[in-house]
Amino acid sequence: MILPASLFLLNCTLSASEEEEQRENWFYACQKYEKGTDAFGFCLYKNSETMMSIPDVQAYCAYAGKWQSQCIYNWVVTKIAPDSGYATEELLQLCGDIKDCAFRVVDLRPQDDVLEQLRLCKSYVRRNVKDCSMHAMVNWWKQQPDAADVARLMQVSSEPLEEYGYYLAVRIHCDGVGTCAGSPVMNQRCEELGKGFASEKLRCPQMRRGRDGLYKIPGGTKEDRKRHVTDGKPYRSICTLNG
Repeated sequence: MILPASLFLLNCTLSASEEEEQRENWFYACQKYEKGTDAFGFCLYKNSETMMSIPDVQAYCAYAGKWQSQCIYNWVVTKIAPDSGYATEELLQLCGDIKDCAFRVVDLRPQDDVLEQLRLCKSYVRRNVKDCSMHAMVNWWKQQPDAADVARLMQVSSEPLEEYGYYLAVRIHCDGVGTCAGSPVMNQRCEELGKGFASEKLRCPQMRRGRDGLYKIPGGTKEDRKRHVTDGKPYRSICTLNG
């Protein structure tokens, strides 16, 4: 949705002459184009990184016509670095529904806690929530979390997204780290996925480590891992269950 430039000037304390001077400074790089034309809007979009604040970029990009969304996106990209001075949720709110904008912010500003990362995916990355959550859980798995972190994540009362349970099960059943002990929902999900891995209906993913080749799943060979999960008997989970 294209917002009128006047919307961002309602609470401005600048005088009319000061506003005009500000706009002339903003538009200096695009002065060879007629205001209101497509070429003028495109020029604003390409130069949006010169804006110094979120209110400024909102007002500036409102003059870009059909290029307004790209104008904002271009500015956000220049502020993704953690030391840019802008909080993650400030940038996400600015992104709004602009395609790929929020996904890029969340993906390039990973949170220390994967639960917080998934919350941001669900709250802001509505168009790409599945890809966002997949990236979050893959990154969590690549860090080779310990059994304590697996146990913490297994306590959630409901599965935030399907990728969540899958990569927890990978860590438990493929890597041999942690157990299925957790909330009833997560325990059941972990058990079901474990049966899939044990029967080889599901294959344990391999983690690529650049030139070093494939990540070696802890637990030895494929047969070793299968025995680790099944103990050489008809499927019986390694998870801690009552009784």
